[in-house]
Amino acid sequence: MTTGSGTAADPWARQTPPLGADLQAWREGDVLLVHIGTTKLSYQARAIGDLHAMLVAHGGWMPRGTADEGKPVAGGSVGAWARARPA
Repeated sequence: MTTGSGTAADPWARQTPPLGADLQAWREGDVLLVHIGTTKLSYQARAIGDLHAMLVAHGGWMPRGTADEGKPVAGGSVGAWARARPA
């Protein structure tokens, strides 16, 4: 369950699967900021819409394909899509 409104003062908050760490995220303009424990990440906010469009194009589902940074991910997965260089 996610709580919060997505602002710096009231970030979206939830537990990472399987309930291992606290995640907080909020949007500042065109940037999505994510904090998981001591890790701080930032993304272009349009990535959410891009991901949604890509999932719709794949029938609404595809493997997550996550791996630590620097390790290969499975082809045809969300992880592979996220790491691909723009055309």
